[in-house]
Amino acid sequence: MDVGRRMLHVGGLVALALVLAACAAPAAPGPDGQEGAKGPKRGGTVTRHVPSSFAGADPAMGQNAYQLWHTVGTFMLRREPDTWKLVGDAIERWEFSPDGMELALHVRKGVKWQDKPPVNGRDVEAKDIVYTLRSITGLQYPELPPLRFPRKSNLEDMEDATVVDKYTVKVRMKHPSSTFLDSLAEYRSPITPDQVREHFGGRDSLSNPTPERYLSAGPFILTSFQDTIEAVYSRYPDYWEKAEDGQSKPYLDAVREIWIADQGTANAAFMAGQLDYIDASNAQDRDLLVGTRKDAKVITYEPNSCWYRMAFNMTRKPFDDVRVRRALSLVLDSAETGKTLYGEWEGKPLWRYAGPLAFSFPEALTQEELAKLPFYESPKSQKTLDEAKRLLAEAGLAGLEFEMMSSATTATRDGAQMAINQITRALPNVKIKAVPLDNALQLERAAKGDFDVQYYCYIHEPTAVGMLKTAYHSKGGRNTPRLNDAKMDDLLDRAAKELDPEKRKSLLREAQLRVFDLASMVPTMHRASQLALQPYVRGMRLGGGTFGQGMFAKEIWLDR
Repeated sequence: MDVGRRMLHVGGLVALALVLAACAAPAAPGPDGQEGAKGPKRGGTVTRHVPSSFAGADPAMGQNAYQLWHTVGTFMLRREPDTWKLVGDAIERWEFSPDGMELALHVRKGVKWQDKPPVNGRDVEAKDIVYTLRSITGLQYPELPPLRFPRKSNLEDMEDATVVDKYTVKVRMKHPSSTFLDSLAEYRSPITPDQVREHFGGRDSLSNPTPERYLSAGPFILTSFQDTIEAVYSRYPDYWEKAEDGQSKPYLDAVREIWIADQGTANAAFMAGQLDYIDASNAQDRDLLVGTRKDAKVITYEPNSCWYRMAFNMTRKPFDDVRVRRALSLVLDSAETGKTLYGEWEGKPLWRYAGPLAFSFPEALTQEELAKLPFYESPKSQKTLDEAKRLLAEAGLAGLEFEMMSSATTATRDGAQMAINQITRALPNVKIKAVPLDNALQLERAAKGDFDVQYYCYIHEPTAVGMLKTAYHSKGGRNTPRLNDAKMDDLLDRAAKELDPEKRKSLLREAQLRVFDLASMVPTMHRASQLALQPYVRGMRLGGGTFGQGMFAKEIWLDR
């Protein structure tokens, strides 16, 4: 589709959405949950929207891998979204050796790749698991730097992985690990066929999605794809998991994604019935959606998979000076941001203090502990404001100008603007230019170090150790500030090896407090998530830290 046709496509969608939203009468309310229905119905297409490009979606080396693999992919293990229980997916069972130094992974027989070259409908095999593990950890591509592998910290307790037989993998560990299994359930790390990149031309051949190269053994296959226009995922009839009726899941015939960059246009499309569900990204949008479409259902779940933070590029002056980073961090007001952007729902606040770990992790500093730290003071006292000014003056700065890069998605862009407002209100001699970019572009720039300050939603890792190592370890795959702190590395390396939960929690607590001393990547806000659903949408499974509406799209059905 050329540029002219693309503009006509988007423009027509916008106009139609606005007209229908104004004129259409709401549909009659449907039953809540599965009440009133005999059971899941088969057929139909769910339509949802996405706001930004899918470029850079390689499942091992892509910062953007979360965008579609949760719909297409099949995984080693998976975490039930409501209970966080680990269950088998392509790996049906596993066992550690008595000393914890070896892990056997047993591949489920009959999990079949789609019938396309080079896999041609064969089973998922041990060699695919080995290739996937070695790709995620960077062992497959040792010439590349750590920042090319954003999820390597989750699995770096692994020494190597080898094929035992067609359906068995042996993983050798560097040391016993209490987190490795959880990390096999990372929903941005699907199984990829053995040597798939090499088959299609080399290590960068999966950088951008194509139906020919993004091969699936999951519930849906990528049927058609035009980045920033439309993607269609069709039901995979040979998916291994069966429903209660004895047929293969999923229930839907297809999932369709359409690109709508503007949230207001997406809201209008939902209200017109053109989208089946939508993220109620802030209080204003939610109130508009449910006020106009009174039959819509709102689902609340927490925490949101996004952990919002502000990262300083420590390779650029003056952000190599901790006094500057601390000064700018001290005047951020997390409570003000949460109350302004998210507010309350049914009498309960939707926002939380954002610590170095998501509040859902048992190892996280508690909300009460965070509230006592000067970083979370709200409103800011004169003492705190004076301290921030003193730090800048001590660093020799009478004024400061820089750019704050963010993605252009509504929640991230709005959070970045709140941060800019708070900093410039408290420190009038600081000037900040907002630079909202397509998500794929700003991720690419962050990985290259081409930014001053980045405001971004960083999706949770499966474990507290993985979360902190990825962000704050010198070799972390999302350490975009380029922090290199020996004490932090030591704390996190020791935590990765510590099997005693309380001792590990103590190490991680010290690491979290050190985050505020170093101020390289500062948490800014966290919230519960809300989806608005059309009244006929059933089977939606959601839970903290996952894109449940994608990963569990196989459970969705339409009662109409």
